[in-house]
Amino acid sequence: MPDDILSTPFTLLGIILVIVGVLLIATPYIVKLIAGEGREPHPLLFIGFKMDGMTVGTSPILIIALVVIYLVLLMMRGWTAA
Repeated sequence: MPDDILSTPFTLLGIILVIVGVLLIATPYIVKLIAGEGREPHPLLFIGFKMDGMTVGTSPILIIALVVIYLVLLMMRGWTAA
């Protein structure tokens, strides 16, 4: 067994996936907590709709940030195809 539990890539990936899963499940509750029970959050923070009691949505700010990160990483790589 390695000295450091985070030294194996699969362990680190598993921990990251668990954290992302918890955040995805908690997102509607966090939005209700921030915006208040009767109010809707700002459209840049969360765009979603309810369908049979389940909230489905995304954050435009998150999408923009991920696209910017992707483009920066692509430029750092030199625009070459792998």
